[in-house]
Amino acid sequence: MNTRDNLHDAVIAYARYSCDRQNQLSAKDQIAELRNWAETEVGRQAPFFEFIDEAVSGAVADRDGLQEAIKCAERYERPLVIVECMSRFARSVSVCFTYINRIVDMGGRFVCIKEGLDTKLNMWPAMAAMMATCAEMENASRSVMVRRGRRAAFRRGHSVGRVGYHYRTVPKDPDDPDGPKINIANEEFGEQIVEYFERVASGQSIAEVNHWASSLPGRVGRLEKWDSEAGLRMIRNPRYKGIVLEGKTASVLERSTGKHRCRPNHDGDTEWREDPKQRFVSPDLWQRANDALDKTKHQRRPVDCYPRDKENRRSGVWPSGALFCGWCGAKMHRRGVRGYSCSDSRGPSASCRNYLQVKTDVVLQEIPRTILDHLLEIPDTFEALYKEVREQARKTATGQSQAQVKQARKRLNTLKQGLGRLFDLVEKGQDSANLQARIAKRQKEIEELEESIAAATSLSPKLRIPTPSDIQNELERLVSIIEAAGEELLPHLRALAPRIDVYPVRIKGARRPALLAKFDVSLLTLLPAEWTAFMRQRLEAPKEGELPPLLMQPIELILTKLPEYVQIAQEAKRLFDGGMPNNAIARKLRCWPQTIRKAIALMEQQSGDRLDIEELTELPDRRRQSKFSPPTEEDEVIPGTTGLTKRIVQTVDELREKGYTPNGIAASAGCRVSTVKRAIKWTEQRKRLDSHFRNSPKVKRGPVSMKRPREHRKKSEDR
Repeated sequence: MNTRDNLHDAVIAYARYSCDRQNQLSAKDQIAELRNWAETEVGRQAPFFEFIDEAVSGAVADRDGLQEAIKCAERYERPLVIVECMSRFARSVSVCFTYINRIVDMGGRFVCIKEGLDTKLNMWPAMAAMMATCAEMENASRSVMVRRGRRAAFRRGHSVGRVGYHYRTVPKDPDDPDGPKINIANEEFGEQIVEYFERVASGQSIAEVNHWASSLPGRVGRLEKWDSEAGLRMIRNPRYKGIVLEGKTASVLERSTGKHRCRPNHDGDTEWREDPKQRFVSPDLWQRANDALDKTKHQRRPVDCYPRDKENRRSGVWPSGALFCGWCGAKMHRRGVRGYSCSDSRGPSASCRNYLQVKTDVVLQEIPRTILDHLLEIPDTFEALYKEVREQARKTATGQSQAQVKQARKRLNTLKQGLGRLFDLVEKGQDSANLQARIAKRQKEIEELEESIAAATSLSPKLRIPTPSDIQNELERLVSIIEAAGEELLPHLRALAPRIDVYPVRIKGARRPALLAKFDVSLLTLLPAEWTAFMRQRLEAPKEGELPPLLMQPIELILTKLPEYVQIAQEAKRLFDGGMPNNAIARKLRCWPQTIRKAIALMEQQSGDRLDIEELTELPDRRRQSKFSPPTEEDEVIPGTTGLTKRIVQTVDELREKGYTPNGIAASAGCRVSTVKRAIKWTEQRKRLDSHFRNSPKVKRGPVSMKRPREHRKKSEDR
């Protein structure tokens, strides 16, 4: 037996193959060859370990099998690590020397049996560097050849890269199923993707559209729920409008780790081609959807920026982004979970005095109910919409794009030529069931294309005009969604009421102010999605940003939760005028008799049978001073109090002399009731102290005694 049998206490064999398309048996063949070499050169006394990496590149440093082999070698004093060739061990100089040096430093030996590399030789570093360099150059040249092949196939019209979950692969030539493949759009998701783009283009946020897409049975081709990243990728991808890119990103090798990172490529190295077969939406719709995203693009701002930028704030789920202050026009931002208030009325630099807050639950309940009642009360809505759509469609019939008609006719000629070749095969006796199915499919495509060309010359767009019954069905579907009040309602609400202006008002005779919402309901929502987009493009509004009065119905609604006597005031007045006594009205309306008296007194102050609503131009300034803005000389804080000023105390005293209650003082002075009570308490304490010191007898003080204390005298005597 060879004298080297006892030099190594473990033999570690490592094998690797690069990708899934290679034969997995190649790794087993490598292990068999390494085992034979170890039995011949070392013997069978040392234990034999084998480690394999499957479908991993040699340029990657972090490989599971290689890491396990190195850990196994560290458990022995004189391990022997063997590989078939250097390309199986590493295709990078840095990775090669990183692991060989670790093996040598632990007292082991590394052998490459094909190239004859052995760390026992003095020239092993030079041999390893040369072999690793050759393996790295071979890998780089192969990558260049692969990229050239991809570019050549891309220029010939073949599909390269991943297919995508909205596309499918078919043969480029239908007569040659085993020939080159191409990617085409999957017709199963066509309508859903078009509606996705339409919703984004109409102003809905990505979050709302993703709610809708995730609620569909097939989730528009995704296995998991839609998230913001997936939605943005689809909207930004030009492939959905028929523009296919190649070389947009480049795979770059990181020398430190040996991994390839995907990084953006230069514009000059990117190629593109137009492929109508991969188109889902028109270029115009794709551009409108991207423009809508650019308008609501969120810009990063400093954390301490206050107030927030109201123009570049991204809107979330309705009613976020739909409520605006009627005074200053700023967006109303959410304050916690309770409600919304004007964003410019908060903070030390507040510029708006509309500090009233609208409750979230009131918005979610009252606005959908009011919209539903209004839609059901509009007379002749369906016939008016039908006439308007018909008129606009006829106006645009003469302006149909000739390029689209020309492209459709070219496609028709191509289909007819293909159908002729299929008939020639039948005449030659090559008839089969598959061939007859292809002929029937071609004939159906030709009929549909001829109908679309004929429709393009008479009516545009190439859509069926909705009838009044279609609009009625759409309204019934919308009514069911509003009554269900689920997540599907939120996108419809943003389309129905995209902007809601909120104004402070006061009901005549009521003490507290309220909030009045004014908005326009878009009746275009009652049309199908494709006709909604068509009408938005073609209608010529009388003013910029508006639609004809026929399609926009104004609505006014009180959003503040009113007191009970205000809510029942009109009904109580009607019953009282009918001769019903107060107690009977109270039993019928389920309230107290004094509430009925207050309601009737309120209605007597109105000018008619309805409540008079007055818009306010200003509100009392109730903004509290921030710690960053010190009080002025007029508002000096009284020492010993938490923010109580002399002006507040003086105002409270004056109003108390006039007979005001604490609640009345707070409403007149523009402060809280607790602040008024603190001022009253402080004033009373001050008066009691003044009277105590004024009426107390004077204390006579005798001469100061110069005698020392008794204890001090006793200590002096002892001393």
